[in-house]
Amino acid sequence: MKTQISFLVSAILLAIFFLVSCEKDDDPKKENFNSPEEYLENPSVENAMNESNIPIYHGDTPPVLSGVYNVAGSVTDASLDIRPYLYGLPINSTITLYNQTASGEIDLKEQAQGITVYGRGGYIIGENGYFSIFQESLQTGEGAGLPSDVSVTVVVIMSGKKYDNGDLTAEGISIITNVDCSDPEEYNIESLEKTWWMWEAYFTLEGPAKKSICLERQFSFPDEIRRLFQISN
Repeated sequence: MKTQISFLVSAILLAIFFLVSCEKDDDPKKENFNSPEEYLENPSVENAMNESNIPIYHGDTPPVLSGVYNVAGSVTDASLDIRPYLYGLPINSTITLYNQTASGEIDLKEQAQGITVYGRGGYIIGENGYFSIFQESLQTGEGAGLPSDVSVTVVVIMSGKKYDNGDLTAEGISIITNVDCSDPEEYNIESLEKTWWMWEAYFTLEGPAKKSICLERQFSFPDEIRRLFQISN
């Protein structure tokens, strides 16, 4: 049976890189993006988008996507270093899209292989049923299937179409933009922060999210999410 990979869970990638160095330059911006433009200005994101040719659907009237989806798809491409390891791997997970706002913000949760991770700082654009979502996921330690001393930021850009029955088709790219670790000789950080994998998937709507679209964003995160991202209400 083939190993599965999620489009947010990145632990499998750490095993691919040999022990090299943990030193890294904090510039340019690698996390805590505040707009779609800030995502696109990150060099790792820009490079991955140029190599993958993922489409972006612009517009101010994206479809309402709040709901719980069963996701089935596969990895269709990846950066050169990891392409032989990831190409063709299946993606099977449960995605919840929630807290979508009229001003173009959206949150995401993914559950796969016994691991739950959250998106943060998400934005959605598009029109006529087509959409593009920009998300980042901070994955920290054993709770995200990573070593206890490792934190990884994964940026996800997902573009697709919503159908009349609520299902979605989407293609997306997942990009590691930031890695923090405690051991200065453990991982090849420079290589990891350029890593990306692309996927295509079908999202089957299972039901509405607990919170559907709302007019104004409410920052009332559950305790476990606030602890994970160190957010204060």
